[in-house]
Amino acid sequence: MGEQTRFSLKWIAVWTMILDHGMKLFAEPMLQWMQACFGSAAAAEMLYFLLLSFGRIAFLIFGFQIAEGVHYTKNPSAYLLRLAAIGIVSEVPYQMMSSLILSGEVSVGLGLTNVCWTLLLGAASCMAHRRMEGIWKGAAMLLFAWIAAWLGTDYGAYGVCYIYVSYVFFWTGWRKWAVWLAMLWMYMLWIPVSLWSTYGMTAASCYEAAMYLLGGCMGAGLICTYHGKRGYADSPYVFYAVYPLHMVCLLGIYMGLEYL
Repeated sequence: MGEQTRFSLKWIAVWTMILDHGMKLFAEPMLQWMQACFGSAAAAEMLYFLLLSFGRIAFLIFGFQIAEGVHYTKNPSAYLLRLAAIGIVSEVPYQMMSSLILSGEVSVGLGLTNVCWTLLLGAASCMAHRRMEGIWKGAAMLLFAWIAAWLGTDYGAYGVCYIYVSYVFFWTGWRKWAVWLAMLWMYMLWIPVSLWSTYGMTAASCYEAAMYLLGGCMGAGLICTYHGKRGYADSPYVFYAVYPLHMVCLLGIYMGLEYL
């Protein structure tokens, strides 16, 4: 796997995020193409969820790097404002893409639901931890996690907790264990329970849960190979811009194919 730098981790997260969203948005034509190639619907679905598992890497890296960013930032207010700004810009394309994935129709409503709001609330919980004392540290994190759950943000309360845990243990010898345990909490408990409550404990839902766990293990493994090196110099604004731009591009391709 090799030693990862901050720069390489960011690009791994970006490409796995694009893969994840693209696979979900174009699920039907991709499954049809895979079925034509393999001559089996079951084999097509197995390959589809295997490829989709790579998308689980993205949030683990993004969340970890938000925790790292809180450590290094010299201007916490500006850091939060950047996340809020990209969250505002991204909300409409995110809602459009999500509604297409879930229902096949475009809809946009009031709400703050894209992952930038989860990242912002996670960063705020880390900053509160740095400034508060005693029990108030955990209380602030629980409040921000509740806000994420109430808003229905992508990755919700779990995402806030994951960022907070990554921050608290960042400079300790427990950092790698904390990342693994937080990941396993999500991919061995939260996601399987969500899948089984929706679809029942079928062979398909168990396989999907196993593939999500595989992706989570890959993400945690990559993070554990990171030793604080920056890698190539880069502008953070490039990575902020990628989030809304990739959704706009995917939506443009989807709409273009619809009219062909």
